[in-house]
Amino acid sequence: MRPLKLILEGFETYCKKTTIDFSAFGSNGLYLITGKTGAGKTTIFDGICFALYGESSGSDRSDKSLRSTNADAETQTYADFTFEDGGKIYRVKRNPEYMRKAKKGDGFVKQAADAELTLPDGTVISQLKNVNPKIYEILSLDKNQFEQIAMIAQGKFQRLLFSDTADRIELFRKIFKTERYEILQRRLKEEVLSISRKCDEANLVIEQFIKGIACDEECPFIIDVRRAFNKELPVSEICSLISSILKEDKNSDAKIKAELNQISQELENVNAQIEKLRDAKKIRDEFEAQTTALEQKNLLLKELDESLLKEKESLTQVPELDAKATVLKEKLSSYDELEEFNSAYSKESTALSELKNKSENLKQNILTLKNQIQELKKEKESLLSASEEIQKLDVQKISFDAELKTVVDILNDSLKLQKEQSRLEQELSLYKKNSSLYEAANSEYLHKEKLFLDEQAGLLALGLKENEPCPVCGSVTHPTPAHAAENAPSEAELNKAKTDVQKAKKICEEQSALCAQIRGSAETLKERIEKIYAEVFAEEKAQADLSYIMQAAINKKDKLASSINEIKLRITELKKLDSRKTELEKLIPAKEKELEDSSETLNRLTESIIQKTSFLESTQTQIQKIKSSLEFESKADAEKNIFALESQSRAIQDSYNKVKDAHEKNLSEIAEFTGKIKTLKEQLSSDETLNEEKLLSEYETLANRKNTLLEKSNIVFARISKNSDSLEKIQHHSKNLETLEEEYAWKSALDKTANGGLEGKEKIKLETYIQMTFFDRIIRRSNLRLFKMTGGQYELIRANSSTDKRQQSGLELDVKDYYKGGQRSVKTLSGGEQFQASLSLALGLSDEIQAASGGIQLDSMFIDEGFGSLDPETLDKAMKSLSGLAEGNKIIGIISHVNDLKQTIDRQIVVEKNEDASSSTVRIVC
Repeated sequence: MRPLKLILEGFETYCKKTTIDFSAFGSNGLYLITGKTGAGKTTIFDGICFALYGESSGSDRSDKSLRSTNADAETQTYADFTFEDGGKIYRVKRNPEYMRKAKKGDGFVKQAADAELTLPDGTVISQLKNVNPKIYEILSLDKNQFEQIAMIAQGKFQRLLFSDTADRIELFRKIFKTERYEILQRRLKEEVLSISRKCDEANLVIEQFIKGIACDEECPFIIDVRRAFNKELPVSEICSLISSILKEDKNSDAKIKAELNQISQELENVNAQIEKLRDAKKIRDEFEAQTTALEQKNLLLKELDESLLKEKESLTQVPELDAKATVLKEKLSSYDELEEFNSAYSKESTALSELKNKSENLKQNILTLKNQIQELKKEKESLLSASEEIQKLDVQKISFDAELKTVVDILNDSLKLQKEQSRLEQELSLYKKNSSLYEAANSEYLHKEKLFLDEQAGLLALGLKENEPCPVCGSVTHPTPAHAAENAPSEAELNKAKTDVQKAKKICEEQSALCAQIRGSAETLKERIEKIYAEVFAEEKAQADLSYIMQAAINKKDKLASSINEIKLRITELKKLDSRKTELEKLIPAKEKELEDSSETLNRLTESIIQKTSFLESTQTQIQKIKSSLEFESKADAEKNIFALESQSRAIQDSYNKVKDAHEKNLSEIAEFTGKIKTLKEQLSSDETLNEEKLLSEYETLANRKNTLLEKSNIVFARISKNSDSLEKIQHHSKNLETLEEEYAWKSALDKTANGGLEGKEKIKLETYIQMTFFDRIIRRSNLRLFKMTGGQYELIRANSSTDKRQQSGLELDVKDYYKGGQRSVKTLSGGEQFQASLSLALGLSDEIQAASGGIQLDSMFIDEGFGSLDPETLDKAMKSLSGLAEGNKIIGIISHVNDLKQTIDRQIVVEKNEDASSSTVRIVC
């Protein structure tokens, strides 16, 4: 990557727009970025870092504080960086988040952070989420790597020179991405700790199950059980002990069960005798109960005989009651007839009232319709002009639409013209570059051609002799023969140079044609815009610039759009009025027809009212005639009287039937009790010699013995279950523990190896070991410069061992002194020697990062270091080393205010503060 141009505005110390043209320094060599302290020298590199990655260099700057404190409200804040990579030119423009003046009103709004990347083919990529990954794709470097390669920051690498192993581990982890080895180390340690915890947990679980072993105090194994509780027995012996206890308990359980079976049989026999005695007692009790019940039934029978005689006397009233009810039933139909006449009278009376109400309502409706028809006719006359006004507005809208289309065409063409002008500017810049390349190639070719021709003339002159004619001019005297040219090219080299010139010329011609084509397209667009502008904006100034034309078109567009919207709204309103007129043309005849129908309906209602009045008078006469022949006021009263007579008749019959049924039931029950008493008497036995008290005592003794045995059996069973479960769990967890202990053994060894924990060995972790490889390569690359800068006196070497085996080691740095001999710490170097070592180490690290990043080659570098600490001789050696680094195709910018460098380096970027110190300015010196 090579910087070509950087534009800063409102950025840190660069308040006003500042352009830095790096292309003025060519493609190689040294240039100086000089100026007073605080002028803004390092800010140039900040701007490059921010444009590429959205962050300034270093860790003490925030992208939200990049806006210049002296910038006014109208000033933008951005970094615009153009660079070349792989022969292609890219441009990235980025702004941080800051508060800017609102476009409308006097307030301020937040300007969001944004970025825009222009690719070599003219494609523009916008938005941070798209630009950031594309930058990484182009450079293949992240921000941290870019800083390490492209910028040797002030004092930073002197700290690296004096860092211990722990500090270098952190630095190299970020640069060479060795985090995965540190993660592996950490995971191994976590795995070992996890397995250790699992082993402890397994031992704890086994111990808990051992403590859960159940054993009777009288058991012969109780002493061994106590030893197991005290952890005096191995797990294998404990498992054998549990098996022996289980065998002992199972034998006891078998004996208890045999005795339980015998006692259960004896209990059944005793219980059978007790049940037999109790059954005989139940029969005697039942005989006595049945005898008592029979006596009660005989007493009840006498009472029922007397009640039955009384009910037979009451039964003689039933025929008289039934006859009265029959007479009343025969007259019930007359009540129905009366109800029908009453219903008809009520219905017709209601209908008559409704007809009278309808008649009154209809009269009112007829009056309302007449008034409505008059109002609708007046409204129709007022809407006759709406249709004509709609036609006029349609014509006006068509005119405005056409004018709006013309204004939109002007805007579209103006945007196209801006794009073509921008494209023309880019292509012209490329043409100038190609033209310069062509001129350089042509100059080189002409120079080589002259050398080649001179070489040919020199060869020919070698064969000339006095008094012999020259094959070219024929002269026989040769006073000044040509000499063979030095460094003359071969004919093949000359032909290649000629081919290169032709290719460069062709590229220039093609680029020139493209520029002419774009310029022609732009001029055509401009003529068309000016022509249409002159037609549409006759009242505006004739020679307006493009921005004025676009603003006038925007204003005209907004005005026309507003007018068209107003016309649309008016047309909509008028169409509603016209629609209302059409509606009235249909509504008025409908209302007139409704008025006619209502008048006819009113006539029919009047006739119906007369008919219903006559019907009601006739019905009233019939009702009075039927009422005079009836005993009760209503049918309900008659039916109520009939129901009372029938109920009284049924009550007498029901009472007789109830007493009769009770009498018959009592006779039946007396017969049933007599039969049961006879049967029970036959079942009674005189054999009641069994002693119930003795049997119950014997039963209780056997039951107590059984309960005692059951309790003992449950205790033995619980002990067997618990010990069986403990034995199974102990064996299972013991097997798991063996597996865990095997895994712990090999993982623990691997953890100690990876984390530098082996006893008696240096504390070198896996990640450090990997970093040692990078460090060795960095040292080798660094010594190429340090050896030259120190005249062969010093060489950096990595210390191979550490005096303290308890501390991390492997990345310690010493220096070997070939003048005085011996090896010592880099901290013993003098100030100037420390700078030489720091600079060499920084350059070595930059080279290694480029190699480790896939062979990436940056064609530019910035060095911001303390050259002021160097004496003239050391400074000269450092500059020679940097000059050698800048040979070929690499350009190096040195950021310094040292006066000797100003005299040594002619090409300079001079950074100065303006008079009021509000902004920095840049001056290029070549």
